[in-house]
Amino acid sequence: MILLTLLDIVMRPRFFFEELDKSQNLQPVITFLFITSILFAITSIISHFQQIPMTEKPLWPHPQYRLFQAIALPLIFSTGWLICSGTTLGLSKLLRVKSNIYRILTISAPALFVPLWLILWPTELAIALGIFKYSASGFIGLWIHHLAPALLLIHTIVLFTLALWQVFKILLREAFSIAVFSLIPTLAFWAIILR
Repeated sequence: MILLTLLDIVMRPRFFFEELDKSQNLQPVITFLFITSILFAITSIISHFQQIPMTEKPLWPHPQYRLFQAIALPLIFSTGWLICSGTTLGLSKLLRVKSNIYRILTISAPALFVPLWLILWPTELAIALGIFKYSASGFIGLWIHHLAPALLLIHTIVLFTLALWQVFKILLREAFSIAVFSLIPTLAFWAIILR
């Protein structure tokens, strides 16, 4: 089921978001949140026990920070998702787009979480297992520090733009603007907390 959904998002995102909106079902959204939390909890736990150095200083210096992070990931990811959805609702009202929070919550979750699975999580897992080193040079260093974050951002913006464009039948430039400005506070929030 999840693999088919993932293939739908990757191969035919426009139709996926249209079908998701028609179903008005939050169960897939909760599944996206749950899978994202589990995947990144695994990497946090492995990184803790492998004593992988943190990419940035944690919010508070605690030797078990990554274990606390693993436990709190559902809350962290859902808060980012709610920030994105709330910002999207505010911006859509500003542009006089007929929208409601329920529809935005439904379509924003896969746009936010699936790029994390496809681009960021494999890289984080490779770092946690010691296959990649955060301090690596060459292509691996370029991938970790520049290419993966850039591709993640581009993929998320494209998916979210397609979702807004398809569901709310707005101009593509409006969908793009809403997507970009809604992602800024969400990604900033995650960047502050996640290590």
